[in-house]
Amino acid sequence: MDTSRSRPCDEIELLLTPWADGEAPAADRAGVDAHLSRCPTCRAQATAEEAGRAVLRARRASLAPLAPASLRARCQPPTSAVSLVRRWVPLSLAATLVLAIGGAFLYSLNNRVDALAASITADHVKCFKLADTNRRAEAAVEAARWEQRFGWKVAVLPGVAADDIRLVGVRRCLSSEGQVAHLMYTCQGRPLSVFVWRKPEYNQREVEILGHKTLLWSSADRMYAVVGTESPERMARVAAYVRQIKE
Repeated sequence: MDTSRSRPCDEIELLLTPWADGEAPAADRAGVDAHLSRCPTCRAQATAEEAGRAVLRARRASLAPLAPASLRARCQPPTSAVSLVRRWVPLSLAATLVLAIGGAFLYSLNNRVDALAASITADHVKCFKLADTNRRAEAAVEAARWEQRFGWKVAVLPGVAADDIRLVGVRRCLSSEGQVAHLMYTCQGRPLSVFVWRKPEYNQREVEILGHKTLLWSSADRMYAVVGTESPERMARVAAYVRQIKE
């Protein structure tokens, strides 16, 4: 019997990471597969997860050395299994994710801001791997859909004609600071993200990491981040546009 029919999307969402890593138990994997066959929303998120793993897989060789030797040792299989596993894979994909994000930033730098910047930059890259950047979304529609689905308000910037910034859509992501609304834009065709959290956490910070710039700040009961590869001047203008919007 297909028990996945009673599973809500939120439960399936929690299984997508081990499912994409190929580490989910057979029963869970079957349940996810069955759910994805009839749920376009979760299927799109699963495709994004797989795209993110593809990015990590492609950059595994350059990311793994960033982590301390002690952490790499902890991510290796037990001694009895090392010789067998090393015949076909140096590290599991899940371990590579830990090395790339947790190892390089949480452990080496011990800096929550850098860790958060790395986390949302990875989401920025992953989500745009899947997104149709030619799509033009309506800000009011996306804001209403978000509030209906997740129960809290997000003010969605409609776009900025002066900088050719256009809204692509709004996704839900998870970060080291919890659930975050990912507002996806293009700026002259290039990916640009605005992230919004429900509670303020940090004062204004600027971080450059993984080849992207992040501007992070808190205001009233929200925290914001702008992520992209634009010039410092344009990134500052985008942040100024966002600050003008009231939740």
